[in-house]
Amino acid sequence: MRGKAHEYLNTEEGKGLEEFLRNDGFLKDEVPRIPPSVTYAELRRTAARLRSGKIRGNPRMPPNELADLIEKSIRQDQIVRGVFKADREQTAFERECELKDEATFVAGFHHLKKIPEAADPESPVAEQVRQIHRELKKKMGRGRKRKR
Repeated sequence: MRGKAHEYLNTEEGKGLEEFLRNDGFLKDEVPRIPPSVTYAELRRTAARLRSGKIRGNPRMPPNELADLIEKSIRQDQIVRGVFKADREQTAFERECELKDEATFVAGFHHLKKIPEAADPESPVAEQVRQIHRELKKKMGRGRKRKR
């Protein structure tokens, strides 16, 4: 897991996501987190060296168990990264949909303003144009003060 994913997991939303993954059994407490500076390839090579006996790990733990633990932490990290990526993509998609909806709304408003009935102040179309205009002004906030 890289820096952005770690930062996300430290937020309130990220903690909720992590808790959800723990409750479903995707994340285990006994598996250590991978530091952002270490790559999966380095960890896989280390696990292979442990299994072959080229390096020694913790003397209290058999090398095969330590290699299994490393591989479990890789799988767990990949799950968290995948969920994090899917969440970012979902957020981007929702933002894109909101922008499209807003653009469609504004285009409809401009089309409604051009209808000849909108020029008559007593017509229901004119009332609707005024109401939409007020909502748009309220949403955009107060305009900047002009110099005289």
